[in-house]
Amino acid sequence: KGILTHAGQTYHATCTEDVLSKAMKSKQAMLEVKAHLETHGVTNTLVSIGDTPGCRALPDFKGVDEIRPGNFIFFDLEQWYLGACQAEEIAVAVACPIVSKNASRSELVVYGGAIHFAKETLNYQGKPIYGLLADMRKNTFNGIQPESMLINTTQEHGILKVPASVFDQYPIGGVAVVYPVHSCLVVQALGAFTNIETGTRIASMVQHQYP
Repeated sequence: KGILTHAGQTYHATCTEDVLSKAMKSKQAMLEVKAHLETHGVTNTLVSIGDTPGCRALPDFKGVDEIRPGNFIFFDLEQWYLGACQAEEIAVAVACPIVSKNASRSELVVYGGAIHFAKETLNYQGKPIYGLLADMRKNTFNGIQPESMLINTTQEHGILKVPASVFDQYPIGGVAVVYPVHSCLVVQALGAFTNIETGTRIASMVQHQYP
């Protein structure tokens, strides 16, 4: 039916302008391939592109028939860090029950580990993190708490390193809402969503179809 690519190089961009440059080069390369095929008698070729940073940055999709940005509807910390979205546009987070606290280290132990947040990390403030605490106001996301970091995970649990002022706000048995580094993997791992404004539980859109 056509030609398809995923411009994964945009994830290694150093700034928003670099994302746009890489995305435009990828799109142009696809259009050149399509033109080459047409000169050799291959007509009606569809063009499909798909990376989220590139699709967000491109000013137009002239010549493109399909886009496949994986986490375009949710975004995540990776997209925020790349400059592909604003913090308030991140639309998915993981609600993690707090199972223990350590006052001397200002750490919260949460039920939210590697099987929930997967393996993706973000190099943030010079060290790898697995997530950042979401600021919640009136039952809606209200941005990022930038100093409250998910710094470590085991299979089932994670450690949130937080400032003292945040530490006192979260009791054992409470819930910490954490933005993931990569929403695609989190959505794959978890079975359902809850609309935080209405409380409605929605089955995951992830479906596998095998022969």
